[in-house]
Amino acid sequence: MRLVLIGLVAGFFSALFGVGGGIIVVPLLLLLCRWTAHTATATSLAAIGVTALSGVITYAFHGDVSVKYAALVGLPAAVGAVGGTTLQQRLRTRTIELLFAAFVLGTAVVALGLSQHDATGTSLLAILPTVVAGTWRQQRYGNVRWPAAALIGVAAAATAQGGVFLAESLADRTLRRLFAALLVLVAVQIAWRASRRD
Repeated sequence: MRLVLIGLVAGFFSALFGVGGGIIVVPLLLLLCRWTAHTATATSLAAIGVTALSGVITYAFHGDVSVKYAALVGLPAAVGAVGGTTLQQRLRTRTIELLFAAFVLGTAVVALGLSQHDATGTSLLAILPTVVAGTWRQQRYGNVRWPAAALIGVAAAATAQGGVFLAESLADRTLRRLFAALLVLVAVQIAWRASRRD
């Protein structure tokens, strides 16, 4: 039941803010399910492909997807995902969680030269190559829990359209502020959890 709830929440917010779901799924798997950072990041990566694809289709229908920007970000990110997965296996869980918190906090400001709506749709498209490359690599280390990933992904796809609908109805400035607030909240919670580890 927790995995379904995580998927529903992740689908809505990932489509609302264009974050693919990892920024939502990983913290929830860490905090609610007490998974390790290795398993949480790998499984969320496998799950968010469905959500991202669903969101991209809807944003493209509204004309809010830039294939050029998605390629500029997504293709190098896919290469980085392979290297990042290799590095992840050599880091302690506490280190991974602190780095993830720092990354999320740094992402609190969206800067691609696009409006928030365009950035959201485009980032969902850019996520797809990373999902494929990262999941392939994580699977080789045995970190992906496929049944959980499928459950989260399907549940997320069910609410993704609602996130897109709300995003399209909000002013750009409001969407930016909500996105930044969410990222700061997630970063603080992950950092707090990591700081309590021995």
